[in-house]
Amino acid sequence: MRYIQFNVHPMNSGDHIDQISEFLLYFLTIFKVRIKEERLCERKRKCSKEHYLSDKDIDETTQAMTEICLMLMFGGNRENDYKVIYMLTAINREYVAPKMLDQ
Repeated sequence: MRYIQFNVHPMNSGDHIDQISEFLLYFLTIFKVRIKEERLCERKRKCSKEHYLSDKDIDETTQAMTEICLMLMFGGNRENDYKVIYMLTAINREYVAPKMLDQ
């Protein structure tokens, strides 16, 4: 994630930021679907419970991606960047919302 963070810094803007933003949006969309399937759906995923996402896994993923997603917001006028923030906030608003207010 630190390598990606270096590449999305507002000083390093370019076409690569759109690709990173699309990747993060797709990743977070799938991550959110997985959380929903594991925790909310009646039909659970067909795997061992030990492979389910724990609260610690969700928190660590959110913490690793928050700084990158916030940098994307200030990198330009891209529609996906705000979708990425929305998805990240939907996954863990207790962590992301205070970070956004600090910015």
